[in-house]
Amino acid sequence: MFLVFFRSLPCLARPAKLGVLIVLVLSSVQALSQAPPVNPRDLGSLGQVNWGYVRFETSGLGGGINFFPPDTEIALYDSRGNVLEQNDDIFWPVNRDSRITWNSPVEGRYYLAVGLVDTVFGSRFEVTTTSTGSGSYLLTPSRENTPGGGGAPPFDPIVSGSVSPGSITWYTFTIGTVATGPPINAVALGVVGNSNSPLQLSTAGSSIDTEIAL
Repeated sequence: MFLVFFRSLPCLARPAKLGVLIVLVLSSVQALSQAPPVNPRDLGSLGQVNWGYVRFETSGLGGGINFFPPDTEIALYDSRGNVLEQNDDIFWPVNRDSRITWNSPVEGRYYLAVGLVDTVFGSRFEVTTTSTGSGSYLLTPSRENTPGGGGAPPFDPIVSGSVSPGSITWYTFTIGTVATGPPINAVALGVVGNSNSPLQLSTAGSSIDTEIAL
């Protein structure tokens, strides 16, 4: 904001009727926001810390600019706004989709930003883009290991999304701790004895090297 003040000097102090022009320049600096994005799309829980790496891949759909699929960029943030991983192209110029792999997940809430080229992912959730294009994509979250020996994940494996001109699409998800409590889907053996006789469990005769605990 510029405020301009003009004040005339007394006649004895102003030679040749010159004036004094005082220009006061007031500027304000806005602090960078450290708050998480507002209303991100919630992907829910993406499993536990002991499931191995977390991977995200975006695949452009379409007829974007010049009839090519949109060129995506993605970044992973922790809850404090630190950039953990980011990627523009899987293999430029052949594959302009994006993929990030987080090898050491820890418990907590996280945020994923999806934009189009050219996007700059800064700290404290500060993301800037000069992209004037728009487009649709498929977001695929996955884990290295999942219950049941790497089968289908217990979360939606494919999420559709889109990016508008000059904007960023945000997602959020959680990583949980190792589950505690009784096992899920345990095989019921029924009544195996009574309080008057000792209980003995054995895997004798098994063709593999086993270990058991009660």
